[in-house]
Amino acid sequence: MSFEAGLTLGPAHRPDEYRLLQRVKAGGEGEVWRAERTDRDGARDLCAVKILRPHGPRASEEEIERWRARWEDSAVRANQLSVPGLVVPLCFVGAAPHPPGAPGGGQVPYLVSRWVDGPQLQVWAQESAAAPAERLDVLVRLCRIVDELHDLGWAHRDISHANVLVDAAGRPHLIDLTFLARLDRPLRTRVGTPGFGAAEEERLGAPPSTAKDAFSVGALARILLVPDARIRDTARVAALTGEELEEAGYSTAAVDWLLRALDPDPAGRPSPLTPWAERLRELVAAGPAPRHGCLSLTADARDRPVVVTGGPQGLRRWSTSAEPSRLTGGGPQGVRAVAVVRDGAGRLVTAALDRYEMLWLGTEADGWEQVRYGARGLATLVSPFGEALIWTAQATGLCLLRLRPDGGREEQTVPDVWPARVLTAAWDADGTPAVVVAEEGRVTHWTWPLAPGAGPGPSPSPSPGPVPAPAPAPAPVPVPVPVPATMLAAGARQAALAVNHWGELTARLLDASGLVHPLTRHFSGVWEPDGAPAPGTESLLVTLRGGRGGAQATPDGLAVDTGAHAELLGGSAASLPALHLGRDGRLLAAAVIDGDQVCCWQEDWDGSWQPVPLVADRP
Repeated sequence: MSFEAGLTLGPAHRPDEYRLLQRVKAGGEGEVWRAERTDRDGARDLCAVKILRPHGPRASEEEIERWRARWEDSAVRANQLSVPGLVVPLCFVGAAPHPPGAPGGGQVPYLVSRWVDGPQLQVWAQESAAAPAERLDVLVRLCRIVDELHDLGWAHRDISHANVLVDAAGRPHLIDLTFLARLDRPLRTRVGTPGFGAAEEERLGAPPSTAKDAFSVGALARILLVPDARIRDTARVAALTGEELEEAGYSTAAVDWLLRALDPDPAGRPSPLTPWAERLRELVAAGPAPRHGCLSLTADARDRPVVVTGGPQGLRRWSTSAEPSRLTGGGPQGVRAVAVVRDGAGRLVTAALDRYEMLWLGTEADGWEQVRYGARGLATLVSPFGEALIWTAQATGLCLLRLRPDGGREEQTVPDVWPARVLTAAWDADGTPAVVVAEEGRVTHWTWPLAPGAGPGPSPSPSPGPVPAPAPAPAPVPVPVPVPATMLAAGARQAALAVNHWGELTARLLDASGLVHPLTRHFSGVWEPDGAPAPGTESLLVTLRGGRGGAQATPDGLAVDTGAHAELLGGSAASLPALHLGRDGRLLAAAVIDGDQVCCWQEDWDGSWQPVPLVADRP
């Protein structure tokens, strides 16, 4: 059963009272439409119409009557309650949707309610720029609605992300009262939405319990704090929520408090819910903010620094002016890796991996696109043809995506390399990309030729105005198969790579035990240790002015060494170091200081460093 915009419907005495405008969703019970009602004075109001679908293509009159009676009972009960925030429907039976003025056939049950101009709760959380504690204002308001229902002797029984809408003012609206039930009457049916409540908690012939609504509200709290959380079966929600919240950086106190609502024992869940939600909001506000998980640094077409950070709440862009960006809304959530580069046309191309191993690509002109699922690791460069080069690993092997400035795309895959994770990439002295990959039990360096004679090439024009697009890339030329060489006979979780002043590739590999392995690939092509492994943290290398520069995150700041000059920046604990070589030969450096402050510096001509003020493009 499917209908079209423009069709009308209504009860027998006014068959064209409602006109369908736009389908909102289709589900097991039928279709939900945004519709318009015209009253007897000609005034028009928006409403939501649910076209119910009884079982079977031709429902009997008895079945339709059972549906109508059930929904009519729910509507009458809800109207008697008069709970603010509860969206109460009316029910009628009429002909199937039909062209205006034409007779409609059959008998269809309908539900009509006021139109709430707002998305479902999880969509709202994903699109919201509010801080986590501010998002929990929605939870507190929702708990007040649910508590009032309970105080009046009723249970909703089917609270879920789809049954809570949030308007522009941040007010929740609880919908779908199909299974609304008295707390003092025995149940005739059991219900459970996976991830929000188990039908097994209810027993036929026994009265409903408020504890089931409490579990559902706890599952919604998880979604408000981790908006990219997947909807899981009910048992796995309870088991995995603590792990997800801790990974997102929330305090132990906040995690433990939220888990009270998901207690396997219904008697252990909070009642009433509002004090529990208010306390959760306080704990989240008092605890550490969800941390930045990754950072990337580049410069725009005017050589101004651009920093992109990723974490549990998605991406944020930091620059010298708070210019709005299409890439910090509607994109990936739970970002675990990010890389931003400027291609030959001056476009900023952002690649990101989310917690579910989806590779996202985004530009200001085109917005976000989901490209590959099951991607592991991320590395980027810009080719001499102005292409953004993006490496990742999948079950099919190692993959290179070449994004041309004109929007075209080419792919190259080396099969049968799994399990693997791409760590970093850099230009070798001969102009060939060098890609470092963590494989099972070893770390490898892949020589990855692009085309005969390819190399870093000249930088784009330094003109302060718009950067012209480069000439179209030449026709694809067959290239040799990438070749791996073992760097380390053990695993690594991070890598840094650059060319030293002799023209040799040098690397730092950080293993799982926290030791940094310095390595050099000599002209023989063999990687050898360049000193003993030593305890260390995140570090970065960059090919710089005939040699290499480096940066290391330390408890005292960002330690930057250009070979000729060393300096400690930030004056406090640093993480997520980043370096970028500008077109004028000077370095930009960035890092997160004290866990949450994104800072940037620019190298001066005398070798000293000056701070560059940054602002975020959204609160």
